[in-house]
Amino acid sequence: MNRHQARELAFCLLFEHEFDKERSVDELYDDAKASREVEENKYVRTVLRGVAEHEAELESAIGAAAHGWALSRISKVSLAVLKLSMCEMQYMPEIPLRVSLNEALELVKRYDEEEARPFVNGILNTALEKAKEARPDEA
Repeated sequence: MNRHQARELAFCLLFEHEFDKERSVDELYDDAKASREVEENKYVRTVLRGVAEHEAELESAIGAAAHGWALSRISKVSLAVLKLSMCEMQYMPEIPLRVSLNEALELVKRYDEEEARPFVNGILNTALEKAKEARPDEA
């Protein structure tokens, strides 16, 4: 599984988690591996755990960048993509910031409504500027 495929799997599992907060992301991933013949992937496990561990911080950052939009008004697809991408930007320095942004926009383009893309792009560009402060080499 390449990184793009792994990111798409992580997104799908995070999307599922938006509807089933009772189960941990590890349980969701383990169930996916068993029932969907998904292979173990370090990136998927890392990003799922990162989002779970920092979910409150990520939601706060999304809310701040969404300028008046309540998280409940953001589609679950967009919310899962935003959490994934912002987790990469904030907690996974080995992933280039622009890669996180571009991959997120591709996921939104594929899975969400057409009007979601500019909205997600705006939020992620705000996150990108903040992440650049922590990663001056990518400015």
